[in-house]
Amino acid sequence: VHFRDGRNDPNIFALVAFVMAVLAFIFSLIDSKKGLTGAVITGAIAVAALIGAMIDIKRKVEVQVPEIINSSNAKNDIYISIHFTAWFYIAVLAIITATWFCYRRMQSRK
Repeated sequence: VHFRDGRNDPNIFALVAFVMAVLAFIFSLIDSKKGLTGAVITGAIAVAALIGAMIDIKRKVEVQVPEIINSSNAKNDIYISIHFTAWFYIAVLAIITATWFCYRRMQSRK
């Protein structure tokens, strides 16, 4: 979503999700119980952050777009909705699946 000065606000949830997913991948390569525990925790945080990003983006569109439309000349001529592509949901399911397999691998090490 653009602000009035033309700059974008970075989405902190998306950044956290990316960093946590990379950390989860790195931790999953470590062949120890602590590494696998770290991978499960960071994977779960990555999924939560992606869901948080989805909610945050939808909220920003609902709040900021009506303000922009009301300040322009086109009052009722514009309808904007936001939908996430299948790739977003595939990414969420892939991280959930990877976290689940990492958890199962951690449980088999007992």
